[in-house]
Amino acid sequence: MVDAAALKEAAAYKVKGNAAFSKQDFKTAIALYSRALSYNPNDPVFYSNRAACQLKLKEWKRAEEDCSLALAIADSGDSVIVKVLWRRGVARRELENLKDARMDLERALKIEPNNKAVQEELNALIWDEKKIQRNLKSSAKRNQSSQPKSAISPASEVETISKQRNITVKHVDELPERFREEELTRKRSGLPIGSASVASKILLPETPSLYDLTSLLRRPKSDLPEIYNYLFNRLKMDSLPSIFGRGGVETDFLEVFLDCIIYFGENDSNNLASSHFLTQAAEILINLSRCNRFSIARIFVAESKVTNTKKICSKISSSCDDKVAVAKLQTALNMW
Repeated sequence: MVDAAALKEAAAYKVKGNAAFSKQDFKTAIALYSRALSYNPNDPVFYSNRAACQLKLKEWKRAEEDCSLALAIADSGDSVIVKVLWRRGVARRELENLKDARMDLERALKIEPNNKAVQEELNALIWDEKKIQRNLKSSAKRNQSSQPKSAISPASEVETISKQRNITVKHVDELPERFREEELTRKRSGLPIGSASVASKILLPETPSLYDLTSLLRRPKSDLPEIYNYLFNRLKMDSLPSIFGRGGVETDFLEVFLDCIIYFGENDSNNLASSHFLTQAAEILINLSRCNRFSIARIFVAESKVTNTKKICSKISSSCDDKVAVAKLQTALNMW
């Protein structure tokens, strides 16, 4: 039995832990919630809050353990149970324990069928399961296709295809002149033969694939201005929910779009009092918030990026006469 004095101390440390959490000081928050538990080890909320910090720090195993401890002491009707099941489901999914993660999320949905965060995480998990199945099937097909076949020389294969399609094949001893010039240019530039172009450009459609967007994240930092220009001015924003699909948007994408808004807000003087900037920023924020798993991914976004984005947008809004654009942006910011 915990006495009144201990309960009071535990509650005080919980308040301090909540304050540290709101400041993104998750390690301090963990220490404070641990102190609260030292006074009152029977409160599942303390374990749940500590697990939330561990999720932020991507300490998946510790988060799972704290959630399990919370569930072990929680009463059957405790309001914290759904939150704890969701958090343990997130941790287990990251640990690739999809079976147990699914059980947690489905159990949470039975208690709260309309919980959006739980439903989004379950949808993302189901997508992971299907992706694994597709990969297994693809791997099996590759293994079958790798079985030894009769050796056919490239030259004879070309001749066979040309006969089937009635194509005239001309054998030459050297490359045509235009290809020789291109090869020489690549050698001088230090690029390997067969690379896409001497001057790399982002040539993506208004509605790219998820693979296209993922490839942008792997490009060197020197390409960032070009990447931001594509994302801000050329990408069709309302296509984002369909691009990310049922698997949902990830934190890395949310952050790169915020970086994009910050970049144009800070570096383009033409954006001062610009309704175009406000409209584009609003479209980005609104359509990202419509993507599956947004509420989950948003949790792990660096709060400094969100704060900086809001600060820049507010500054530009204060100098803009377009009230419609200002109102739309404010609505978008409220979603974050």
